[in-house]
Amino acid sequence: MDSAHIISAGVRVDGTVRGAGTLRVAGTVDGAIDLDGDVVVEPGGETRGTISGDSVEIAGVVNGDITAERNLEVDASGKVHGDLSA
Repeated sequence: MDSAHIISAGVRVDGTVRGAGTLRVAGTVDGAIDLDGDVVVEPGGETRGTISGDSVEIAGVVNGDITAERNLEVDASGKVHGDLSA
């Protein structure tokens, strides 16, 4: 079973986030995200750093490059300031 981790709205993480499973970002991450799993930046969520994951969905704001192994989706509400690779 895939475990889900949530960085809630109003929560800020400084530093690199590494792990496995699904990560949902509704708050702010100042640092890289390197996940063996899926990354979802929700509306209102913001990241400043690179994102690497199996599948990446952006509905918030990303300031950094994104690498997705399987699937990369930028929703209508998503904003990316960086390079995309899938």
